[in-house]
Amino acid sequence: MKSRFCFTFQMFPEVQASLRLDKNDLAGKTVAIFESQDRLGAFLVHHFLQAGLHAQAPVIFVGAEQSLGHYHAVGMKTGYNLIKAKDTGQLHFVELLKNLGQIYGSDKDAPLLDSLWHADGTPDLFNLHNHLKSILNNLPHQSQSPILIIDKISLFLAFGATPQALIWFFTHLRHLILAQGGSFILLARRDPDNPHQEALSHFIEFRSDLVVQTWPLSTGKSPNVTGNLDYSWNFQGHQGRYQFFLDDKTVRVFTLGTSKAVL
Repeated sequence: MKSRFCFTFQMFPEVQASLRLDKNDLAGKTVAIFESQDRLGAFLVHHFLQAGLHAQAPVIFVGAEQSLGHYHAVGMKTGYNLIKAKDTGQLHFVELLKNLGQIYGSDKDAPLLDSLWHADGTPDLFNLHNHLKSILNNLPHQSQSPILIIDKISLFLAFGATPQALIWFFTHLRHLILAQGGSFILLARRDPDNPHQEALSHFIEFRSDLVVQTWPLSTGKSPNVTGNLDYSWNFQGHQGRYQFFLDDKTVRVFTLGTSKAVL
């Protein structure tokens, strides 16, 4: 029997406590992270990534926005080594940006990895789905359930995918990972003025167990507060709203009005 994935390890302890991650088993669950400003929710991706690696769970990471080198550099600041995890086979990193560069870069004649992209630069979601399915089905026997992370799914819209195609992609991947008792974690940009992003976000939100949203301060930048954060555990009724502050190695989370800058 595979072990349940619960957050006994604390990368960002205040994030863990605020989102009630220490009280909820993530096995068989979907977590949706929404940001209304680029990279504002990235710290949550790193939180889930490091927790999975520390739990010795197999992690499949689809990097649509940043390279493996970027995630590795961030990880080294907070104590985890993605290159080592990849070399040992615990981390399976699908680096979409590197493959897209084969289309627009100088090495246009190089074969595309597993045909994850069409020749016109739009993503081949069917083949990407099959590629991830193959990784999942060929994982060695593990005591921990797998974790699938996509950073970030809304970028596929900018690459030319339709909301309908992404909804199909999300639905089938979610079925695959949850059938193995795994955890499905996604980051997406949310813009109410973008109908395609909103259609995708609404679909994902209503099928997720934990929904976390981040957005910037309405009053502009502050030296003491980075942004706002709220969460909701669907089907449980637990929810809350906080503000947070990011620095190089940690995240502070606090109740509204209790920071040095009351915003």
